[in-house]
Amino acid sequence: GSLVEKTVGELCAQLVPQLKAAVEAPIDQLKEQIQVGVGAITDKTLNELQPKLLSTVNGAIEQPIGALKGQISGVLNTVSEEAVTQLSKPIDDQLANVTDAVKNNLTGSLGVALNEATTNTVSQLTNGLTDSINTSADKVVGDIASNVTAPLNQATSKAVDTLKVDVSGSLTSTIDKAVGELSSGSDNISAATDKAVDVLSSGIDDAMNTATDKAVGGLTTNITDTLDSATDKAVGQLSTGIQGSVNDVKQVTLGNLQTNITASVGSAAEQATSKFSFLLSDSLKPVIEKVMEPIQETLIFRIRDMTRDTFKVATDQVSSIIDPILEDSIGTLGTTIHSTINSTAGAGVEKLSELLKDTINTSVEVTADPLASAINDAGQTITNKTTDSLKAALEKVLSGPSLPNLPLPCCTVL
Repeated sequence: GSLVEKTVGELCAQLVPQLKAAVEAPIDQLKEQIQVGVGAITDKTLNELQPKLLSTVNGAIEQPIGALKGQISGVLNTVSEEAVTQLSKPIDDQLANVTDAVKNNLTGSLGVALNEATTNTVSQLTNGLTDSINTSADKVVGDIASNVTAPLNQATSKAVDTLKVDVSGSLTSTIDKAVGELSSGSDNISAATDKAVDVLSSGIDDAMNTATDKAVGGLTTNITDTLDSATDKAVGQLSTGIQGSVNDVKQVTLGNLQTNITASVGSAAEQATSKFSFLLSDSLKPVIEKVMEPIQETLIFRIRDMTRDTFKVATDQVSSIIDPILEDSIGTLGTTIHSTINSTAGAGVEKLSELLKDTINTSVEVTADPLASAINDAGQTITNKTTDSLKAALEKVLSGPSLPNLPLPCCTVL
């Protein structure tokens, strides 16, 4: 019994270190092989994956950006053309309507004012000249009848002076009234201009020139006809002096009247043109801003939505490409690890079995025959225990939860 115990003890003392060394050596080699293999696989996988990812991401980004640029350019061109078209037609229509209205109002106002001034002037000239000439003619005829030469000359001079004074005063009053009427016409022009959004200076000039030419022409004709008629009724002896005086007064009066009319019309035209430019600028500015504001907001929202959708599509595409690559890499890595462990474990078990067989055979040969049975029993027991322990250790190594405990930084990277 003591011999058996001693032999078994020595055998156990020899077997335990050998079994431990036989188990630890394959595991250490397995760790190194796994680390080297995983590192190489990781480097190779990342090196191959990086250019593919870069090209895929660049393609996924460049293609939507190119399409986005084309869409934005098309939208901007379409919106700009539509905005210009929609903006031009209302402005053209409004300009045409306002132009016609202003021309009609200006023509009517100037025509009425100038016609009234012409009628009043002609009436006053006719009455004043007729009364003055008749009075002077009656007095001169009486003087000629009573006194022949000297009274005639004296009466002629006096009649001429009186006629000059009366005609000049009457024409001056008429001119002042006509200028006042023209000023009132200028106020009408300003009022019409304030109500208009747009005024065309060419239409204003044409209307003013037409009305002015008509009024001046009518006034000139009426004054000439009235003066000629009154002159024909005068005494024949006074015709030379009266005609000269009337012609002088007529020239001065017409010159003043034309000057005043030209000045009034020019001032009114300048004022109307200035207000036209100011009103046009103020009216068009809010219209253009109002039209452009929704266009800008719409473009901003559309560009933002398209950008967001584009990056979402690019992200999805990149993820769809990366995910299967990672899954394949991880699957390949797992297969490699398991195959490495299995092959290493198989080699370790075979080596351990050979070692056990050699040890047992040596022990059996050395011991005596009476100990054969005990040694065989002890060897069988040790073999069973060792096999169970080794099997449990290998199963623990091969099981999933034990893999993360291995010092493999590459697994963390993946």
